[in-house]
Amino acid sequence: MPVVRITANPNISLENKRKMTEEVCKIVADAYYLPIEAITIIIDPIPVENIGSGGKLLVDKL
Repeated sequence: MPVVRITANPNISLENKRKMTEEVCKIVADAYYLPIEAITIIIDPIPVENIGSGGKLLVDKL
């Protein structure tokens, strides 16, 4: 049973989490030749003040 852990900005909407979960599950299930029910997705929110990109904190880019 593959487990996919996604680390994401906590501001992602519930609807976007649903869409991401569905699409990632489909891709992983296809890659492993498994039923989609065998795939587990874990979404770990990380506060924007703890994410840096391009030399800046994400909180400073918003």
